[in-house]
Amino acid sequence: GVAFSPDGTQLITANQQAVAQIWSLPDGTLTATLQGHESTVHNVSASPNGNQIATSSRDGTVRVWRIGG
Repeated sequence: GVAFSPDGTQLITANQQAVAQIWSLPDGTLTATLQGHESTVHNVSASPNGNQIATSSRDGTVRVWRIGG
């Protein structure tokens, strides 16, 4: 899964290594890795204010990450 931050300055990606990653746009710099799931991360979503990211995983968990504010 992928999602853009509400302001369009970041891209959030899910992957099979049980992490989500935050990339700065437009240069594509990796700015954060969200670790804590035990299996593939399938979905990511940013809150409307951009301060939180929700991730869901094949391990059956959903996590909410505070990333700003």
